Amino acid sequence: MRNYSTLYIGDLEEQITEEMLYSVFIKFGPIYSLRIMKDVNNKKSRGFGFVTYYNVTDAKNAREKTNHTVILSKPIRISWKKAIKEMAPEHNIFIKNIDKSVTDKEFDALFISFGNVFSSKISYD
Repeated sequence: MRNYSTLYIGDLEEQITEEMLYSVFIKFGPIYSLRIMKDVNNKKSRGFGFVTYYNVTDAKNAREKTNHTVILSKPIRISWKKAIKEMAPEHNIFIKNIDKSVTDKEFDALFISFGNVFSSKISYD
């Protein structure tokens, strides 16, 4: 059995191509597969994709170094790929009234002191 890990890459702009993602993620090690998910009807990006590395260490390094990196004009969000049934809704935390000056990286840094952060996202009205 191969020892590889898959990353979920979210918040992708529609114009981002697989070639663009490849150029970002190949820096961390050999890639087993990379795919942007597309709508079956119109073939447009669904705003997320997956990158699978052969090596778990490469995947961890890529996640740590590229989470919240801006590609084109907005930051991407990276987490480990998990099946929906593996995610427990009671592990989600909703926080409101966050100052608009707080960045995604600062937000993660605050909560990592309480334990592992699977994924985080700041949304504004």
